[in-house]
Amino acid sequence: KNWGIRDYITRIEEGSYRITDSNGKTWGFARTMADARRKAYQLRQDAKANNDDPGQLQIDVNMNRFNPTAQRSADAKTQGEENIFDVLPRYTHAMYKRIVMRPLLAEYKRLKKENPKYFDKSANEILQSQINAIMGNEYTTGDRIADEIATAFGWEPGKYRDFVAGARFITANAKLGYRIVAGLVNRYSGHGMTWTKTGTEIYLKASRALKDGVYVDAHGTSYNIPDIIEQLEKENKLGMDLIIGEGGQISKKEPLWKPLSFFQRQERPIREHGFVANYILQREKYGLDHEGAMFHALQGLRFQQATYNLAALPEIMRSPGGRLVFQFKSYFANHIQFLTTLRNWEWARYLAVQFTLSGPRGFVLFLKSIPVLGAMGMLDDWEKWLTDDDNLSDGMARGIGGALGADVSAPATFQFPQTMDDWLGPAISDALKLGTDVLYPMIVAAERWAVGDKKDAPNYVLPNMIEWFGGVAPILKYWSEALNSTALAWDAVEEEGSIYEKAARSLNMPGVWLRDSRGNKAWQIGSVWDRILLASGALPIDKADNSLLTRLWEENMQVRRENRRRVVAEILDKLRSGDRITKDDAFDLKLYGVNPQSIPNTYKWQEMSPEARSTLRQGLLDKAEAADFFELTSPQSEGE
Repeated sequence: KNWGIRDYITRIEEGSYRITDSNGKTWGFARTMADARRKAYQLRQDAKANNDDPGQLQIDVNMNRFNPTAQRSADAKTQGEENIFDVLPRYTHAMYKRIVMRPLLAEYKRLKKENPKYFDKSANEILQSQINAIMGNEYTTGDRIADEIATAFGWEPGKYRDFVAGARFITANAKLGYRIVAGLVNRYSGHGMTWTKTGTEIYLKASRALKDGVYVDAHGTSYNIPDIIEQLEKENKLGMDLIIGEGGQISKKEPLWKPLSFFQRQERPIREHGFVANYILQREKYGLDHEGAMFHALQGLRFQQATYNLAALPEIMRSPGGRLVFQFKSYFANHIQFLTTLRNWEWARYLAVQFTLSGPRGFVLFLKSIPVLGAMGMLDDWEKWLTDDDNLSDGMARGIGGALGADVSAPATFQFPQTMDDWLGPAISDALKLGTDVLYPMIVAAERWAVGDKKDAPNYVLPNMIEWFGGVAPILKYWSEALNSTALAWDAVEEEGSIYEKAARSLNMPGVWLRDSRGNKAWQIGSVWDRILLASGALPIDKADNSLLTRLWEENMQVRRENRRRVVAEILDKLRSGDRITKDDAFDLKLYGVNPQSIPNTYKWQEMSPEARSTLRQGLLDKAEAADFFELTSPQSEGE
């Protein structure tokens, strides 16, 4: 039980439930109230056996999060955790963080002492806030609320951050897991950012230096690239010695079978190439020596690839709640900052990268994400025009993805958040949808079944749940459509030949109709290539076009319906006030396809009571029940 690093911790016990005696001396800590009572009893029994009875031990709650890098007070008689493995992950994480940060903090204090004029009150506040974020020393409102709830029930406090980390981990795996296409887009865009800032010549020299393993400067001095990269990894300057995922989990290297493996494995070649390209740029364009080029190359890499730590994020994104709400928004913030630095030919290269990835359609999507421009109907016309093969080929309209039969314009395009769901973040948005679309109907159904009212019990909970899972993890929806189309083709192909031949014909069978959630025909699978695209997490162009055209048409029809309602309402207002119907009114009726004979019926409808209108809206079988519900005798006669 006496284990640990002597300078930091000799005995460690986790938990915020403090066990003290009547003199205020600390005897131990526990994670829950029940565990604290058990420990207090055992501690007193052990003390009695050693003729050191502390008397009645008390339990209080320390609402501050337990910091394993801090030494316990001298009066503490802690025994150490009973199971070292329970506390080891948090202990080692804290030790690793302390070992990394200790020399940096010492350097900060030295510079602050030697150059006080550069460290005014504002600078010190900013730096201290960043240090607190990195060290995890901030006790946020979310921590406090969650801990107060936990201690009220005697549960283990300090779990708010673990919950947030778990939610972010699940969300990242669900949104990006097994999506090969997303990983490829990540890799290409990462190399594109390097090329944007360094140029073609430097980019190609970096590729050659990585391939040959050596860079020779203008003086003939050779530098071993693998040795330089290895040293940077040891110093944790490329961020690749440990993989830290969206949820905060740490591992040396993601196994291939894990959801984010393919996506995260793209980071190594991106960062290695990005560093070498920036190093060569500093040496050859700016004439820096080796040490200076190393420093500025790392700065360029961090800026271009957003390899920042927590302290470099905007302050609102540093807290646990901020990291949950703004998950994936750090890229958004960093990309805006990146765009503000582009000059001259850098803009041309950046646009070339974007057009290669997503084509003109990606540019239209970017414009539509800007609040003011997004309201322009002209952009819808452009987007529709781009879907017509007679105007542009798929490759010209959608970039490299379109040339391969896939539409990756949306995930490959930088866009501003447009809806409240975008701003809330995927985890909170999905949680709200779970409550409204799944849990609430489930509770209502259970209550109605319990009282025997089966007719009004929602029977769509299971379809809603399936649709919700498809929204949480997009790859599940893609896989479902790929498997469903293959199963339908299997039932349709002839039985001749072996099972392998039938499977091959099923995979290659074109023209298989897939249906939407309401059972309507939605789009046709073209070939085995469409199924491969779906399995890799990409939308086949036919499906993307179908969704786009359907959405645009529904939006147009919604506008027309609202226009019809407005015209009819204005005419009825004139009839009630005794005004004459003008030629302009008649023209509007004709323009929006309103039958003049429907005006009297609409007038009668508006003159009914709300109860009568609700009754007459029902089908034949439900009208009698509705009339009884609203206690109406003759709803049909109310508008006479």
